[in-house]
Amino acid sequence: MTQSQIVKALAEECELPNAKARQILTFLSDTAIREVKKNGLFVVPGLGRLVRVERKARMGKKSGDRRDHQDRGKEGGQVPDRKERQRRDCAAKSKEVTTNSCQRFGPVD
Repeated sequence: MTQSQIVKALAEECELPNAKARQILTFLSDTAIREVKKNGLFVVPGLGRLVRVERKARMGKKSGDRRDHQDRGKEGGQVPDRKERQRRDCAAKSKEVTTNSCQRFGPVD
């Protein structure tokens, strides 16, 4: 449900104007955010609980962090396409393990 749908349903069920129902929902969400920041927990009886979870920061994706960044200088600043990377990976694997399963990508330069 969207916020507008929740407001409309709350207004109809409690026989309130939409503005008052929106004010109640806003108050509830503001209170929940404030309590979770302060105590790390907010319980809505009969509905559920909000708990703050501490997570390690994620690494951002930068254009220079691509898998084949060492190949950029060879091809005029372009990163090899997916098929080229697959062909190179299979060629490296076939050198390690003597199987012909990776030969479908053609010869390796």
